[in-house]
Amino acid sequence: MAVVSWFSNLANKSTTSFICFDIVDFSMGSFDGAEICELVGTFLLHKITQKYDIGRIGLYRDDGLAAFDAPPQKIERIKKDLCQIFSNYHLRITVEANMKTINYLDVTLDLTSGQYYPYSKPNSIPLYVNSKSNHPPQIIRNLPSSINRRLSDLSSNEAVFNKVAPTYQQALNDSIVLQIFNFVYQVAPSHRILWC
Repeated sequence: MAVVSWFSNLANKSTTSFICFDIVDFSMGSFDGAEICELVGTFLLHKITQKYDIGRIGLYRDDGLAAFDAPPQKIERIKKDLCQIFSNYHLRITVEANMKTINYLDVTLDLTSGQYYPYSKPNSIPLYVNSKSNHPPQIIRNLPSSINRRLSDLSSNEAVFNKVAPTYQQALNDSIVLQIFNFVYQVAPSHRILWC
């Protein structure tokens, strides 16, 4: 996953802080919402990187993430600048700044410990396709290995994996597919996250 690779390569994690932002004015449920998000997002990333360091800011559809090695006061100024850049194009964003741990998409990134792990909303229980459903057999057959690979890719180490795996293991067992999860060391292909 691109965001995990980006996070792993961040230097000076102990002095770095996150700025997490969400573009309010994008309608993700519309017919072409995702394409509009990517087009406008690419333009806005270009505008932002004219002012700030390339490689520190990323955007996936309407969710943005930045990491800066700066004092809290400067991070607050960057936050205000981001709001102004979006406002110049009549877009509103919600911004959280000076954060050491964030939940971004489906992963939690922790600058303090340098670890990352799968994120799911509180009280959210995974639900998988039942093995007796009429889905194609290859989908049902590949489900356990796909879930295992995703959890491994989103876990910074085996201890983190072992901490989060039981929830997913139980959901898989409930769907009547019996396979035990094991941590796998491998690099996932990058998703379409635009990093500048």
